[in-house]
Amino acid sequence: MSDVITIDFETAIYPLEQLKRAAHGFLADFYIDIRSGGPIVTIELRTKSGSVVPGDLVLRLKNSVLDESLRAQVRAETRGVHEALVRAALQEIVPEGGSQ
Repeated sequence: MSDVITIDFETAIYPLEQLKRAAHGFLADFYIDIRSGGPIVTIELRTKSGSVVPGDLVLRLKNSVLDESLRAQVRAETRGVHEALVRAALQEIVPEGGSQ
């Protein structure tokens, strides 16, 4: 085993922003290198301690990427509701045309 793993993702399936969000969750234990080359983004995780990479790390990273992808989809689908709730909350604090 090694102290580093490298995995490629297709940006047509997983946009760079989602990949960065997913990789962020591993910052405590790994140094992260993200390289973008055309339709492929490569993520490299290297252990900070120099120890062996856990055997399930690739699967954990893939799950994290899938989770971020789903979160982005939910954010997009509920954006209108979120904006309406924020507007309503702000109107409670400062009514339109009024001041405190």
